[in-house]
Amino acid sequence: MTPESKYAARGIGLCILLFFLLAGCGEAPKPLPKLYPVPQFTLTERSGQPFDSASLRGKVWVADFFFTNCIGTCLTLSNSMVKVHQAFRDEPGVRFVSISTDSKNDTPEALRDYAARMKADDRWAFLTGEHDAIFDLSIQGFKLALVEQPDAISVADKFIHSTRLVLVDKTGTIRAYYDGIGETAEKDSQRLIVDIKRLLAEKSTLHFRNMTASDLPAINASLNATAGVLLIAGIAAIKAERKKAHGMLMGAAFVVSCIFLICYVAHKILVRGVHTPFPGTGAWSGIYYTMLISHILLAIAVPPLAIITMRHALAARFEQHRRWAKVTFPIWLYVSVTGVLVYFFLYRWF
Repeated sequence: MTPESKYAARGIGLCILLFFLLAGCGEAPKPLPKLYPVPQFTLTERSGQPFDSASLRGKVWVADFFFTNCIGTCLTLSNSMVKVHQAFRDEPGVRFVSISTDSKNDTPEALRDYAARMKADDRWAFLTGEHDAIFDLSIQGFKLALVEQPDAISVADKFIHSTRLVLVDKTGTIRAYYDGIGETAEKDSQRLIVDIKRLLAEKSTLHFRNMTASDLPAINASLNATAGVLLIAGIAAIKAERKKAHGMLMGAAFVVSCIFLICYVAHKILVRGVHTPFPGTGAWSGIYYTMLISHILLAIAVPPLAIITMRHALAARFEQHRRWAKVTFPIWLYVSVTGVLVYFFLYRWF
């Protein structure tokens, strides 16, 4: 084996080792637990038409209990729902269900007025129905407290109901609860958005063993890390005047980056382009989005720069190759490194 081949073999071996190490520590979060199945129910929608919960089958949905005359707690709860609803306004696979606890006063007309105030579209159902059926559904079905106070002085205090948002998966199983009001409501809304995305991807298999779309971010981070190591090894090789090893390593970096691009596009297709919001706050949010924006903009420049640089090398135009490489290498390496950091910021550290 020539010195060049040995040098290349060491670099590739190091990349493979890094790939498996990063894949191990970048393991996807554990699936959300499966808590309780939601029983089938039929209520009346704001349109006045019957609403059968069977229509939610195959959809990820969020539910809450409220009543329109509650101008404090319920309004805050509904505003939390609005934030999540807006985050998935272009996602047909997500539904929202608000169930009134005041069957006497919350007529379809009252629900229509309330829905209009919330700027709800057809994916957000506002339901009413028989008193006993709704109480049983809240307590027995969703495992949420609901108490009526007939002697309450204020109309807003007539019903004591849960202020939680409930996440239900495509099979009709409750997966998690989130605070809809209070100090943790904002953080829980962001967590709910992330978890909806996880459930949307849960059944999007790639038909490669048990791999799902939720595995792709860790794989993409591993590919970015591998490309970064190959780039550094390639520069080290040319500085040591190992031209063949340099060519092999830089070619391998280009192939790995192409595989990353394919996996990145596949992930976006499988999750229907849903954006995962960054859960961090304050200075960390500024750091993350500055890094993300620069990563995206420079990533767009890498393919043409890499192709031009490599074409000069293949055509033995080494002077032009060196000039282009001085621009291409730092941008390419920055994109590879920040690709790994974006993954850890978004999926692991926060």
